[in-house]
Amino acid sequence: MDTTGVDVRIFMETPKQYQDIMIHPTDEEWTAYEMDEIHCDKGELTFGIRIIAPPIFVKIKEIRLEKVR
Repeated sequence: MDTTGVDVRIFMETPKQYQDIMIHPTDEEWTAYEMDEIHCDKGELTFGIRIIAPPIFVKIKEIRLEKVR
């Protein structure tokens, strides 16, 4: 797959913190990505995927947020 001009990132944001990681989606195999813990109060977390790319085909199988105590 040609990834020229492709920038795909998972991000988490609170009023005090921002974190993102670049991911490399592929149609050949599944890859798990993990982010560091981020502290947030109830209702303060924004989570998403930012894609800057020409038209591409990508599969995202599962997204999971876990509460860490």
